[in-house]
Amino acid sequence: MEALGKGRVVAQRCDVTVQDDVDALFATAADAFGAVDVVINNASLGRPAEVWEVANVMVFLASDYASYMTGETVAVSRQRA
Repeated sequence: MEALGKGRVVAQRCDVTVQDDVDALFATAADAFGAVDVVINNASLGRPAEVWEVANVMVFLASDYASYMTGETVAVSRQRA
């Protein structure tokens, strides 16, 4: 996203079942950006997502193709076969 001139990105792993991890995640976001605008939850189904798999969704959301989207939840997950 930085290369596209769409802003900065901060990635951090977080186990949402561990409150300290969640607190640290939002503290990192607040330190970096002052507020949280988008949260993508990647619940693993067998393996953690690769950074590029989640980043592709972020690039789309920052693009003109997503300009009409407001107040949506975008699930980034792999379906079981």
